[in-house]
Amino acid sequence: MTLKDDASRLRARSLVFICIAALIASQPSFAIEATAVKSPQSQVRTARIVLQLDVEKASRAVWCYDTEPAFVFSTDRSVLRYDTSGKLIEKLDLNFSVGSIFCSDDGKVLYFTRGERWWIYSSQSGLSEYAVALPKLYNSGVYSKMSADGRSFALPSAPTLVSGTDVLHDTRVVQTGGRQAFWTKDILFVETAERNSFRMLRSSDLSELGVLKLDSKPNRLVHGIFECGTSYFVLYWKDDLQRRDLERINDRRLGASGAPAKYVDVGGVDKFRATCTVPLMMQDARGAVKLKSAVILENGVQERIEFPKARTLGSAFVALRDRRLILGLNHLERRVGEVITGGNPTRVVVLGIEK
Repeated sequence: MTLKDDASRLRARSLVFICIAALIASQPSFAIEATAVKSPQSQVRTARIVLQLDVEKASRAVWCYDTEPAFVFSTDRSVLRYDTSGKLIEKLDLNFSVGSIFCSDDGKVLYFTRGERWWIYSSQSGLSEYAVALPKLYNSGVYSKMSADGRSFALPSAPTLVSGTDVLHDTRVVQTGGRQAFWTKDILFVETAERNSFRMLRSSDLSELGVLKLDSKPNRLVHGIFECGTSYFVLYWKDDLQRRDLERINDRRLGASGAPAKYVDVGGVDKFRATCTVPLMMQDARGAVKLKSAVILENGVQERIEFPKARTLGSAFVALRDRRLILGLNHLERRVGEVITGGNPTRVVVLGIEK
């Protein structure tokens, strides 16, 4: 396995932009005792494209670095890592196609899946392949089964090494039996047999913290649980899986008190370290669902981001910790009469948040 600096198939275009550093409040460690939740400060910003990479069949890009900003995504048979100037800094060639990629917070561990095959990669250990038996109707989802530090995994069954170094030998693996599991920095939430009910396990040692019971109305189904700064949020499917709402969890064990915030008709939630980015969607005159704006949540600071020049952005975003940059994916439309020679055209974009 070699790393190649070959960006011939990709085109990077950088534009001059102004970035601002936003206020970051201090983040206390998890405690069972309740703490007051202040009303979030609300600000409106504008995001403009500062970098574009045209790629055939790109997956959703995610931030993946320790100190210097960089992001990764997959193409047909490669995993690529770029910095924010558009320079290709790492390329992992594969003999198979993969979908979504997940990265640890320090940028050192990647994992990706295809059916019952799971791959874990680091520059230190190389590529390891595992077979993981999947129960019926199991959905690997769009949210990571790896803890933020890359040292623990929540898998549906025991993994069997197929090739490479057995990196999971010294890694904690929680077998969920196919139930949903959501990692946050301090807590792993594992679904119970009861609808919208989750065991809470401390991430550091997997000790039991109790059971969290969320809204169990018939038209609501939990799609994700997130730690955004010092607040916890739940993402619900509703209306027969046609729409999604995001609500702050009002549970004293999670340090919350007061009325929960709520965001209606969201495109999902993307999280990078302490920051959550929430795309807000709308329907146009033809009934097509499109991006309206996005909200960035972190430590009592709420920013609404407008996209005047990027209306075709997909709903998958991840914000940098200081909220200066946003990562997105455009699905491009082919021109009338254009011959299709490859996969669907996509464009990975980096946007700068302005004053």
